[in-house]
Amino acid sequence: MQFVALEPNIEIIGAAVRAAIGSFDGCRRLVERGFYGRSIDGARWYSQQDWLDGLRSIDAEHGGAHLFAIGEQMAANAIFPPTLESLSDAIAMLDIAYHLNHRKRGELMYEVKTGARRGGIGGYDYMFYGDRHLVCESDTPHPCELDFGVVKGLADRCLEGARVEHVEGACRRRGDRSCRYRVTWD
Repeated sequence: MQFVALEPNIEIIGAAVRAAIGSFDGCRRLVERGFYGRSIDGARWYSQQDWLDGLRSIDAEHGGAHLFAIGEQMAANAIFPPTLESLSDAIAMLDIAYHLNHRKRGELMYEVKTGARRGGIGGYDYMFYGDRHLVCESDTPHPCELDFGVVKGLADRCLEGARVEHVEGACRRRGDRSCRYRVTWD
């Protein structure tokens, strides 16, 4: 299900929010309204539900195309190590970054020393179906279109000529637990 935090007391770092909305001024105002009119401080932690409420406002006022564009911007602006070699590496790193940008009761959702991820926020996973076909599944509380844009942006960044489509079936927009995005390339 989208726009609803999976657990209470989850927070997101302001830097992740700022990177996501970037230069979308109208969207920034809608998200800040969700944060009770405060400007977003990159070093501060905010309620994940407030962030999701801001995304819901963007969806209501501007539609899914804006959420998709924000997702693409997130992928374009993400900092990856120079060793990044593939889309599967990028999606795995996306899941780690997603967990690092969230915390619950002051503890990060990713343990750097052990590589353990804490539950309660969903995540990103993928499976290969042949040499040039993978499916990424997202069960985050983000809106479908935002994650669709993230996957498209990562595919464009990592693969020339990549095509991304929403897999038929489950979709968070319809209240399902997850969405799946098919990526193919030549």
